[in-house]
Amino acid sequence: MLELDYWAQQNRWRDISIPEKGFLFLGALIFALFLKNPWMLLSLGLSIHGLLVFGAKIPFSFLRRMWAGPLAFLIISLLTIAISVDSDSTKFLYSFPIGSWNMGITFQGIQMSKMLFFRAFASISCLFGLASTTPASYGAAWLSRFSWLRPLAEIGLLTYRFIFITFGTSGQIYKAQQSRLGYQNMKGSIRSISLLAANLGLKSFLSVRSVYLALISRGYQEQLSYRYPDHSVSGTRLLFISIYLGFFCVGVWLQ
Repeated sequence: MLELDYWAQQNRWRDISIPEKGFLFLGALIFALFLKNPWMLLSLGLSIHGLLVFGAKIPFSFLRRMWAGPLAFLIISLLTIAISVDSDSTKFLYSFPIGSWNMGITFQGIQMSKMLFFRAFASISCLFGLASTTPASYGAAWLSRFSWLRPLAEIGLLTYRFIFITFGTSGQIYKAQQSRLGYQNMKGSIRSISLLAANLGLKSFLSVRSVYLALISRGYQEQLSYRYPDHSVSGTRLLFISIYLGFFCVGVWLQ
């Protein structure tokens, strides 16, 4: 998550307006939910990655690491869909008996798993694109323009900040334990991890309290003040985004 925040601040598309990036990535996300052709979904996901790597100059190695978490959940989901249990063994391409029942893989399960994989790949790619090109502070500042979204933006930004406080605190405790050889063996590692978990909550609470006191000392009155950069919307970029999305619009219409 720390690396995600870094590239959101350092990418080449950081200063492109949020409405343009929202139009591109959220528009592509909508098509990812409606497209039924797996090859169109694959091309959507790959094209988003291409835009991030060659357009926003975000390293492919970072995007690959970002996939580690979602991919684990996706694999579990694919397995639960592909594997079925039924009393009729003729429905399976491959199965093994469990008492009077059979567990195995069906053709329908494989088709559903394939579709889920391509749809998830395209959808998550779009969300990665928006998250890795838009700093959280910019997003909160833009959302705060709408009065009904301002409380949500403030809660999200403060929670985002507190996550980094927790990460920073746990990192400090971990380094202190390592310097005292706390992870030299299995027994020591278990003890160190349990102590880290026990002290992390208290230290994080104290750090969060320090942040709150710092906000109060600077005039915080239950409402954050935002400064959103003056990003102009480019008609040329909107035209190219429309052409890009139009290709997938035709795909939805032809399916």
